[in-house]
Amino acid sequence: MDEAKAEEYAREYQAALVEPMQWFHLDSDFLEDPKIMRLGCEYGWPYIGLYVGLMSRLYTQERHIIDVSTDYGWLVLQHRMSLIGNSIGIDSLKSIVETFAELGLIDSDLYTESGKIASDRVFREAENYAEKAAKNRCAGKRLAAGRKRKSAGQDDDAL
Repeated sequence: MDEAKAEEYAREYQAALVEPMQWFHLDSDFLEDPKIMRLGCEYGWPYIGLYVGLMSRLYTQERHIIDVSTDYGWLVLQHRMSLIGNSIGIDSLKSIVETFAELGLIDSDLYTESGKIASDRVFREAENYAEKAAKNRCAGKRLAAGRKRKSAGQDDDAL
């Protein structure tokens, strides 16, 4: 890969890495994960549903981080997870997220130190997404440039 293409790829990769994602991968054996099994056994199905909901929120956030370092941050999370009007208040939500941190389902250090929710799994998926998106975008730009040259009467060999 020449230097210009490498720079273009790096720019596209960095842009895609922080973008909210449109979908996320949920393994078919998700419920067999030891951390999820422990969550289900100790806290029940509602906690598993809340965990999947939280992961969904992380994937759709820019940079894939949720800041709950303030009461307002918790209120926004509660609203975005559609928990307002349910029996899950902010104090309960904090307790649930702390459980996720204790079980290693979210980054415990980041949550404890800065009040931010993040997940290594989400970051890995974002990296995979960014790699594919950067390749597709670069290929699309090259294809569009080739079409533009052809429509202007230039062929690829003339360049």
